[in-house]
Amino acid sequence: TTDDVKKYLVKRGENWGAVHYNSHVNYGARFWNVCAKLKYCSESLNPWEQISKRKKTPRRQNVKIMPAGDVASFFWYVERRASKDKRIYQELALMALNFFAGIRIEEIEKCLWSEIQKNIKPKVKDETKWRITVWSDMEKTSRTKINPISENAIFWLAEAEKFKTRDKIVSDQWKQRMKRLRAAFRKYSTTTRKNKKTGEET
Repeated sequence: TTDDVKKYLVKRGENWGAVHYNSHVNYGARFWNVCAKLKYCSESLNPWEQISKRKKTPRRQNVKIMPAGDVASFFWYVERRASKDKRIYQELALMALNFFAGIRIEEIEKCLWSEIQKNIKPKVKDETKWRITVWSDMEKTSRTKINPISENAIFWLAEAEKFKTRDKIVSDQWKQRMKRLRAAFRKYSTTTRKNKKTGEET
């Protein structure tokens, strides 16, 4: 009976995690149904199917949110690096689309300069003059969408476009390149803060 199953789970499953507990309930339900097919019991009376599943405890995620001031500093830092190495303008374009146009990284890596529409006549207040088409084969939800490009993004994209070498916006090695840029920026920021602190103390 359902009461017997509950007593069993209380006795045996008190310290089980949600995944193990729910798997045990599923196994019990399947075993009962197998027995029912062999005519040992009735499938409609399966007591395991009356047992509530345990909710999984969501994992704590270490979400790193960059303060607005650091975002601005990061952009100017990357722009300075790009002025010495034109290839870095690809990362600047990636950052602009991600930070200011609401496009996911996995979508940006497939975006093309030719998909950016410019000089659009605004139909409503605050509508921007640029937008980009993200086709369904690029987009996570399999739906083609048109993202407006904010004035902040336009500023950086216009600068990056001057140095484009192909239609694809970002480098094929963008993951490694962004990882190096972020590491270099953290080092730069740490050094800058230390120098300011030393200057204040002196």
